[in-house]
Amino acid sequence: MDKNYLLIDYSSLVTEIRDDVLAEGSLPHARILPRLELFVESTRSETLRGDAVVARLFASFEMCGLRRTSTQRYFHKKFTEGILPWIYGKKEFGKFKERILHEHGIHPDKYNQYTLISTPRRWGKTTSVAIFVAGALFSVPDLWISVYSTGKRASKALSDQVNKYILKIEEAASYKKSRIIVKNTEELFYQGATASDVRRLYSYPATVQVRTPVEPQPKKI
Repeated sequence: MDKNYLLIDYSSLVTEIRDDVLAEGSLPHARILPRLELFVESTRSETLRGDAVVARLFASFEMCGLRRTSTQRYFHKKFTEGILPWIYGKKEFGKFKERILHEHGIHPDKYNQYTLISTPRRWGKTTSVAIFVAGALFSVPDLWISVYSTGKRASKALSDQVNKYILKIEEAASYKKSRIIVKNTEELFYQGATASDVRRLYSYPATVQVRTPVEPQPKKI
């Protein structure tokens, strides 16, 4: 039995598509994202309380009345990374940890809350700490900070510096009245937005002396 075949010439259509591709330069490719970036993209529309706190914290550093050096800016970045769980809160940080760290340029597998800084004398470490503590007290709800200095005089000097920078920040923020509610040799308490939000600094004198362990002597029989 004879069969009839219908042949259709698609060569003109193929030529047209080829010319369009050549004109565009390349075929469009779908964007392929790693799992982490997919998660970050999916949660980016979420508004987190900690985002506003971080923005307020970095703004407060610029309101302290000093022009920070690049080294001090690096110190403050690392200090801020260390307190991200407190800035966002345990629940929020646990749920959105990957996104939060990604936005701060940190891979989750390399996140470390601990920072060790060692510099020569007169490098601005005490001033850097005082600015950070002042900004943190001004910005982060329910925060408690303990600072150990090398002696009573250094401890008091740090607390006085923190007090000075808080007043500078409040002045820049157009506060008519300071929210410092306690200020003594070892304590500085700052009132937050609500009555229960009391932010605390404890500035303690310490010592740099190191004791050499004494080996126990064998008993004589």
